[in-house]
Amino acid sequence: LAFAGVTGSRVPHDRAIDATIDADSLPLDSIPPLSDAVTNLKGRALAKFTVTGTIDRPDVNGRVTLWNGSARLAPLGVTASYVAGNIRLVHDTVIVESLVAHSNGVIRLTGGIGIKTLTQPSFALKLTANNARIIDNDNGNLYANANVSLNGPFNNVDVTGFAHVLRGVIYIPESTGKTLVGAGDPALYAVADTTNIGVRELFPSQSPLLANLRMNVALMVDHDVFVRSNDANVEVYTDNPLRIGVNRAKQTFLVDGVLLSDRGEYRF
Repeated sequence: LAFAGVTGSRVPHDRAIDATIDADSLPLDSIPPLSDAVTNLKGRALAKFTVTGTIDRPDVNGRVTLWNGSARLAPLGVTASYVAGNIRLVHDTVIVESLVAHSNGVIRLTGGIGIKTLTQPSFALKLTANNARIIDNDNGNLYANANVSLNGPFNNVDVTGFAHVLRGVIYIPESTGKTLVGAGDPALYAVADTTNIGVRELFPSQSPLLANLRMNVALMVDHDVFVRSNDANVEVYTDNPLRIGVNRAKQTFLVDGVLLSDRGEYRF
């Protein structure tokens, strides 16, 4: 170990791995969180697998079983409960035989993730939801059906399928009267000292996943979905699907279509 005079990775990527993991009724809340996006992880896991190969090219074989789990998805404000699943690890592939959770309705994930290269996995996943609560925070409270597939290598992922918002509320943020300069606004470069490392962190970094992501998801919105604020209470719906895509150049999501309304009130 050294604080200076060392370049590159401290861990050689060609270093051999030889590990066996055998966990019986492992409490999930004892596992350190991998991301702030998932909190309050609870439940039990049974795991038995071996890891060989190298750090750069691991060879994993075994099985993980989850039961009686729960977790809070912080960005959505939703708690997934009664989580249960069976996951197999075969060489350089994670096979999700079944991963089921409840958030009012049932959410199910199946498919596989290729981990031949850990930093750039490949995907063949399918997510379905039936009358599930998908948002429950200051932005809204929505219930939806969904059938979405995610396929392809990390640098060319294709997202397809449909989502159907059944009911709920979307809250319009209240104006503070301020004009804010967004992190992606060119005006920020005119007022920020980009030679300062701390200031540079304000600027959005390019996502390698979004840079080549392709998306074509149809979105239907039923009656009984309302947009609300202190001044508005308006029902919105669709007669034809909206199309959700992505602008890869700007790395932003796009929604194309017509959103209708025929009842409600707005106070000017």
